Parts: sequence; structure tokens; C-alpha cells
Amino acid sequence: MGRRRTSVMMFALIMLFIGTYRFFLPSETVVYQMEVVRRKPDPTNAPATQRVSIVEAVCTPALEGNNGRAQVNGVILFLTGKKERLFFKKALPLLEVNFLSRYPYPVHVFHEKMPQDRQEVIRDVLLSARNVTFEDVSQFWRTLPHGVSEEQLNEWMNTPEQRRYHKRGYRIMCRFWAGLVWQLPSLDSYEYYWRLDTDSFLTQAVPCDVFRLMQVNQCVYGYRRIHIDRLKVVKDLWPTFKKWAKTALSTSELEGVSHFALNGSESEYKGIIYYNNFELGTMALKRHPLYTSMFRFLDENEPL
Repeated sequence: MGRRRTSVMMFALIMLFIGTYRFFLPSETVVYQMEVVRRKPDPTNAPATQRVSIVEAVCTPALEGNNGRAQVNGVILFLTGKKERLFFKKALPLLEVNFLSRYPYPVHVFHEKMPQDRQEVIRDVLLSARNVTFEDVSQFWRTLPHGVSEEQLNEWMNTPEQRRYHKRGYRIMCRFWAGLVWQLPSLDSYEYYWRLDTDSFLTQAVPCDVFRLMQVNQCVYGYRRIHIDRLKVVKDLWPTFKKWAKTALSTSELEGVSHFALNGSESEYKGIIYYNNFELGTMALKRHPLYTSMFRFLDENEPL
């Protein structure tokens, strides 16, 4: 839990949808040069990793403004803690001005026992949102993966190689976004999501409806960039993933994942990940049986 951090997200996405294309937004915005994965309908029974095409998508005039069309079934997601000054002072006002004022999508805020008055402050800032809803998820901060005890976690977090990294709360936050959130009934009615961090700042107007861009181009996932994580926070990720993959993937699918994840190395995983603090995607992807199976396996096999 947490050792694998954002890397947990990487493997399911590579495994299911290898292949990317780019759409370009102004370079001063947070959403500049995102890469988006597209999966075309395919009548064959070929493995999922062989049914992906590489295309290019850009914001076009047809995707600007609402033009009286019904919105895509999407939602913007946040998870906020108790001390989030920049969330209230900067992230939310910029979201309102640079996106919601033109594209009034709903916003759903996960929180830990947020007072009612703070919820009203958020509603007052996001005046253009179709609706703003709140969900207390503090129960997840009181539980650990099946088979992992508090004693095991504390012992592992205090080893010399891990002591310098984030503690229990941060690691559970990573676990929440990696898998727990996607099974919540509150998201059942949505087809697309846009996850933003509380320090994600849209510094210029987003030039088109990003949810419609996803839909028109049959996209299933969009991410900000590919990143190399610290090796100590992805310790034992690759061998643990391979244990799961040998029971769930075909040989050709595992070879496809390995080609990307090992990044030219014959056997050593270098920590390559999708940077997922800012991402767009479909609920179908995050609820895919293979994704769920992989998350549960990694989740319950920590600490090693």
C-alpha cells in the first residue's frame, strides 16, 4: 500500500490499452500536451492489447461551446484533506473561470468529515457547475488491505529505505485513487471522469469540452505525462505484478506490457509510470475486471 504509489495505475492501463495519441492545448495551461489512449471497436477476439490504434485529436471549433447540445455524461473529481488552502484560494476559482463557466459539468468532492460551512464555500465558488456534491470517505483511512496489519505497515514504513517517504495518510490516499474510489456507488451514473488534485491549476481557458473530445475520439484514458518514479517507492512492484499477470494475461499480453514497462531493459524495471494526478478516463476502464483483479492482488500483497 503506497510503495507502488501511482505505479499501480500504470500497469492496468498499459495492459488493457497500449497505444497513445496526443491532443494539444495552450502551453500555459495545466492540460497542455496530454496523451490520450483510444480503443476502437473491434469485432475480432484479439487480445485487448492488440486492439488499440494511435490517432491524433485536437480541439476544433465543433468542440467549442455547448451549441445547445446535451453534455457528455462526465464528472470532475477531487479528494480534499483538512488543510487545503490553495484548493479554496486558487484551484477552485480557476476551474470555475477557465472551464466550468463554459462547460458546466458536475463536480464531486471526496473528503474527510468536511464541515457543512466549507461545503457551502465550495458551492459558492463553483457557481457554474451543474451540481456540486460531497462524499465523506474517511472510513477508508481507518482500514488497511485484507491481510495487512497496522503492525506490519508501521514496521515497513520505518525501515531505513522507506522512512523518508510519505506516511500512512498519503499512502492510503494513493490506494484510494488506485482502486477503492472506482467501486463507489456514487460514481455509478457517470461514463467519464476528470480527476484533479487540489493543487491542479487551470491557468488559461480550456479551449474545448475535454469530455466531448474524449467521446468523439473514442478515448478511454488521458494523462499528463509519462514519469520515472523513485525506485524505492516502486520496490518489488514488477515481480509482484508478474505473479498476477501469469494468472490473468496471455503470453503476448505480458510481452506487450513488459516492452513498455522495462523501457528497453532486458529485465530491470526502472520505475516508469503514468503521472495520474491529473487524468481523464472512462469508468468502464477503471471498472474493467482485469483492472479490478490486478489492483486487489497488488493491494493484498503488501507489505512484502
